[in-house]
Amino acid sequence: MKTKSFSLRERYGRLDVLVNNAGMHQGALIEDIPTERFELMTKILLVVPFMATKLAPNRNES
Repeated sequence: MKTKSFSLRERYGRLDVLVNNAGMHQGALIEDIPTERFELMTKILLVVPFMATKLAPNRNES
């Protein structure tokens, strides 16, 4: 992910919009989803968008 952030900065100079659109479909009832799968879902839905925002070039500039 860091490599993509740096290549964005080098190619375009800045990032105007970041769409955090992470997700996954389980197709199962919650009682049928193993804890390990739920932990993976949590990482995809929460951690990945956080990391993408944190690594976005020029995120602190107005």
